[in-house]
Amino acid sequence: MPGVEEDATKALVFVFAGVRRRWKTTAAYHFVPGRACAEEVKCVIMELLQVAKDIGLNVVGFVCDMGNRGLLNSLGFSTRRDSVKNWITHTLDPEKVIFCFPDDVHVFKSHKEVFMNNEDIELPEDIVLKFNLPFKCVKFSHIRMFADFQESMDVQFAPKLNKQDLNSSHFSKMKVSSSTRVINDKTADGLAYNRLPGLQQRNSC
Repeated sequence: MPGVEEDATKALVFVFAGVRRRWKTTAAYHFVPGRACAEEVKCVIMELLQVAKDIGLNVVGFVCDMGNRGLLNSLGFSTRRDSVKNWITHTLDPEKVIFCFPDDVHVFKSHKEVFMNNEDIELPEDIVLKFNLPFKCVKFSHIRMFADFQESMDVQFAPKLNKQDLNSSHFSKMKVSSSTRVINDKTADGLAYNRLPGLQQRNSC
């Protein structure tokens, strides 16, 4: 990447993609080191905004995994818990704004990791009432119990659920399949159908 002298360890790809129509094309790619290169990446983004304007593309947002907060802050977004700002004024057209969208696949993976590492999730009261839920606390230990319960079965309720996906590792964090094997309809249906002993007694966060 221009302005970066360290040896590269990965490739950073920039893509133009449609919103109303399904299309995408690679706009640029650079080889970058492991560290965050916020200012250098920002320069590339500014250049691509100009390219997009020159060819008639209307850029309405950025999509990223939200990992490089330094880059987002330098662009004008804010990712602080007490001050979230997901839009900025378009640098080439003050009458327009550009939004920042988290990559939904990355969000799904992050939810599974947060759930697994924290063990408990307390649902808002309005969600509990809307779906008539018996408890407001969701426990990851229930999924572990369910995995143990069906392990010896020849025909399993959730055959893709395995214990490796219930323990955090570098590779499990990166794989979408690791999350979808844990959080899916079959796991939910298996828990609801079996109502394993001990689940009712462990409902408080």
